[in-house]
Amino acid sequence: MSETATGTFTTTSWQQHPYSEAPMLAVAEKQLALAGAVEGTATGRASHAYGADWSNRFAGHVLIQATIDGRKGTLVVEEQGQGSQQGAKATWTVLSADGDLAGLTGSGGWTWEQGAETSAYTLTYDLP
Repeated sequence: MSETATGTFTTTSWQQHPYSEAPMLAVAEKQLALAGAVEGTATGRASHAYGADWSNRFAGHVLIQATIDGRKGTLVVEEQGQGSQQGAKATWTVLSADGDLAGLTGSGGWTWEQGAETSAYTLTYDLP
C-alpha cells in the first residue's frame, strides 16, 4: 500500500555554472534541508536550458539522505522540471534506495513560488 509523504525543503546552497550564453545553458548544484515526513538533507545537480524570457527546463539527479517512516537511508531521484522568474516545479522518480529504505519505490515532486523561502514537496512511495 502506497504512503504519501509531504513537507517542505529549504535551499541551503545554490551555484549555477553557465557554459553557453546564447542560448543560455548551465549546470546548477544545490543543497537542501528537508523537513516534514522526509527529514534530512539532499544534494543535486541539474542541467538547465533557458529561453530569452528566463523560462527554463531542467533535468538532473538528487541524492537524498533522510529518515522516512522511521527508516534511515539514501534515495537517488531523477528530477525533471520547468521554471520561470515566477516559480518552478519538478517531478521526482526514485531510481534507487539503500540502508533501511532499501527497496523503496515511488515518485513525487515539488513546487516553488517566487519569494518563498521554502518549497513544498510530495513523495508517494512503497516500502517492502
